[in-house]
Amino acid sequence: MAGDMVSVRVFRETSLDTSQRVAKDGTINYPLLGFVRIAGKTTNEAATHIAALLEKDYIVHPQVSVSILNYVKQKFTVLGCISSAGSYEIPDEQTIDLLAAIAKAGGFTRLADPAKITVRRLTDGQEQIFKVDGKKLMNDRTSPRFVVQPNDTISVGERIF
Repeated sequence: MAGDMVSVRVFRETSLDTSQRVAKDGTINYPLLGFVRIAGKTTNEAATHIAALLEKDYIVHPQVSVSILNYVKQKFTVLGCISSAGSYEIPDEQTIDLLAAIAKAGGFTRLADPAKITVRRLTDGQEQIFKVDGKKLMNDRTSPRFVVQPNDTISVGERIF
C-alpha cells in the first residue's frame, strides 16, 4: 500500500537490494527497472513480478524476496452521537468491524440511535454511502460483520424522542 516501507532483496545481488517507501501511485523506483508497480500485490506477488522483470533482460533465475518493514497507519473517523469523536487507527495487519470501531471511539452516547449509522467510503473516486443498522448487528449474531475500511467516515445518528 502507498506509504508502506518495503525491502527488496535479490539473492547474491547485493547491488540490487533496496529499502524504500511505496509512492502514492503504488510504485517503487527499482535499480535497472525504474518504476515498478507493487501496490495491491502481496509480498510474494511483488517478488514474483520483480523477478520476472529482472529475468527478462538482466539476471538468470533471480531469487527475489520482498518484505514490509513498516506499514502506513490506516485510519477511520467516527462522528455523531459517540463518546469521543475523532480519527482512530486500524491495527496493523488486522481488520476492525463497525461495532468495534464505535467502541474504540468510546461507544454510543445516551442520545445515540444505534439503528442510524451511516458509513461514507471513497471507492475508485466514487463516494459510497452505507446505511447500517447497528442495533441489528448487536442483536443478530448471524448478520455478516461490516468491516471498516481505511478512510471510512462513520456517523452515528441521534434518536428522536
